[in-house]
Amino acid sequence: MLATGRLPITVIGGVFCPLCQQKTSHGIFNMEGKIKGNDSVVCETEPLLNRAPRLSGRERAASRWVTVEPLLLLAACSYMLTAVLRIQYVLVRVQESYNYTVHTDSPCPVRNQTGNMSYISDADTQARIQADSARWMLLFSLAGALPGFVSAILMGALSDRFGRKIFLNLSTIGSASFAGVCTAVMAFNLRLEVFLAADLAIGLTGGQMTIVSLCYSYIADVTTKKQRTFRIVVIETVYVLVGLTQIGAEYCYEALGFAATAGIATGLGVLAFIYSVIPHILIETIERKGQQPLGQTLRQTVRGVGRLFYSEGGTVRTWCLLLIFATLFMLTPMESSLQVKTLYVQAEPFCWSPVTIGYNAALFSTVLLVGNIGGFKLLSKCFSSQWIFHISCFSTVGVNVVFGLVRTNELLFWATLLLVLSGLCFPVLRGSLSKLVGADEQGVALSFLGCVENFGMYVSPIAVNAVYMATVASYAPLVFFVIAGITCVPPVLFGIMHVVIKRSIDPQILASHTVTD
Repeated sequence: MLATGRLPITVIGGVFCPLCQQKTSHGIFNMEGKIKGNDSVVCETEPLLNRAPRLSGRERAASRWVTVEPLLLLAACSYMLTAVLRIQYVLVRVQESYNYTVHTDSPCPVRNQTGNMSYISDADTQARIQADSARWMLLFSLAGALPGFVSAILMGALSDRFGRKIFLNLSTIGSASFAGVCTAVMAFNLRLEVFLAADLAIGLTGGQMTIVSLCYSYIADVTTKKQRTFRIVVIETVYVLVGLTQIGAEYCYEALGFAATAGIATGLGVLAFIYSVIPHILIETIERKGQQPLGQTLRQTVRGVGRLFYSEGGTVRTWCLLLIFATLFMLTPMESSLQVKTLYVQAEPFCWSPVTIGYNAALFSTVLLVGNIGGFKLLSKCFSSQWIFHISCFSTVGVNVVFGLVRTNELLFWATLLLVLSGLCFPVLRGSLSKLVGADEQGVALSFLGCVENFGMYVSPIAVNAVYMATVASYAPLVFFVIAGITCVPPVLFGIMHVVIKRSIDPQILASHTVTD
């Protein structure tokens, strides 16, 4: 028997609260000896301990200004540094197979040579070197294309049910593995075929575009429609900042060689993984409400992708389909031109050294950075997102046309300035798609978009490298005119689509395409 100063209370089992002197589990009485409920009692200390509102992971993440940006920056730095470095490494290995020893600090016409070749600038030999290098890059792209296409959509869509963090962890492992395998090849001078394992590893874990799409899904989870497009632009800007590291990477390559520079890239990939797994740094935004068999989850995922296009929605679903395919076409100049340009500028008449390539990459990133932030804010005050998309496309077309025409280094650098608005198309496409679908379809929509991006990321280099390999001996700049022609397809499709359905579309949907923030 315990005396509370009022009525005697018998405590049988449970936990006794020393502050208000009452039992806090089964058979509970309050201080007056009255039953408060069957299973619970209100303790006088409860307002201080248990009654404070508990925020969900999504609400806590929404209150933060920085979420997935550091992870994306580290993972993208790791991948981009390794990808550009590998192109240069493959070119050097192919040159060695032709008994060339190229000194990057000497002018192109007088570079040293060994063996029976009398002059490094021989046009036919350079064309063969360029074609062989393009062939290797084509094979590497093929190795990761199929697994990347399948895993990207599964990982992104399953993240709606199992959470974003687990798949971000897996994707960062793939990014670090890609850099690690490339480091091993460069350090031990392994056969170039080993690079296929690197592409297979990153393909099986979704690829770089899966990390990007998961980051966009994360941002969609924690932002309102009004905030979303600008936050996506910020994500794009973080990705653009990666190019600024190319100067340091190329100087590091000049001083330390391929292996050490690739090792640094591997370290960045490991840091991205560490950031993703440390508790309370990256907050999970998806709450798992219950367990269900994996097969059922996969079936629901496939149905979700089907509903994205075939459920009731009419014009909305048509716009979704058009936005996704526009992304595929826009990836061609962005992804495939990186490999081709890196090979193209190292041949005559440009003969760029790795340091020059690094400076151009930094200029490229700076121009896109200015366009993504300043250009977007300026244009959004005057134009809808559809017009911003058209302006971005034609900016990309102009860059590739000029790139195919110029024959001097100075004009090549000036042509890079035309890229200032080229990067705006991607945040506009993602923001528009995110606004068109419901809250329960964000992961499916953005993950399918990431799947298409992954597909374009692998397939467009295959196609463009094949064109470059076939035309490098006759007219190398032709590939840039092909890229410009492909880039014209999305604005033409959008123009036709807008004219056809302008009268039938809901005015609210048209308003959702206008960026007001």
